[in-house]
Amino acid sequence: MGRVRKLLCLFFVLLFTFVAAAVPSKQMLVLYKSSEKVVPDQYEVKWHLEPILVKQGWKLDYHNVDSSLPGDEQMAKYQAVASWHRTAVYSKPQDYVRWMRNQVVSGRKVLIFGNFGAFTADQKTWLSNEVLNEFFLPFGLEYGAAYSGDSK
Repeated sequence: MGRVRKLLCLFFVLLFTFVAAAVPSKQMLVLYKSSEKVVPDQYEVKWHLEPILVKQGWKLDYHNVDSSLPGDEQMAKYQAVASWHRTAVYSKPQDYVRWMRNQVVSGRKVLIFGNFGAFTADQKTWLSNEVLNEFFLPFGLEYGAAYSGDSK
């Protein structure tokens, strides 16, 4: 009887090991801007979202979009992208809009908290709704505001 019990235990351990190995890991790329004085360990995503996402089985990698936007090869391992930007300023906002659109079109989930993060490069000229809607329309949304950056 002890031998059968040991064999059954071994069987179930092996079964759960193979099942766990067969389940693909969920990976999310979290974007931040160092120009906003953000570092991954001191960031709203780390404080508010990461604990929940990790419990749901997500593995998070952080990426500074001020340094670069990841290419398609780098993005292949990610099923989702998240951001929590504090400002509307991005050095090349139109590139960011198109890159984010490509993430949606590629089938990745996109989570945006705080500011979208790419309305202007200089706070004087603002992207048109037409350009912004390159990102929003694939969601089934239409951006119709007139962002000015004026806090009044």
